[in-house]
Amino acid sequence: AWQFTYYFLIWIYGLKILYKKEWFWNLDYCWQNFPFQYVISDIYWYYIIEIGFYWSILLDLCFDKKSNNNTNEIIFHHSIT
Repeated sequence: AWQFTYYFLIWIYGLKILYKKEWFWNLDYCWQNFPFQYVISDIYWYYIIEIGFYWSILLDLCFDKKSNNNTNEIIFHHSIT
């Protein structure tokens, strides 16, 4: 239930910060000034929250009781994503 709550809230936050951006509606704006684009603080914090969440899942996998045989594959998957 807590993961559903997290994903739902981060989805709402993502829509809130992206809805008013011109490149949300027209993808051509995504490539203007590439690769020297400025990252606004809202999007920066969105990525920091996401990275922190996935790091917490990775750490949780390392210290959690190993109940299945694919723990290494799960850790590899979370490291890549």
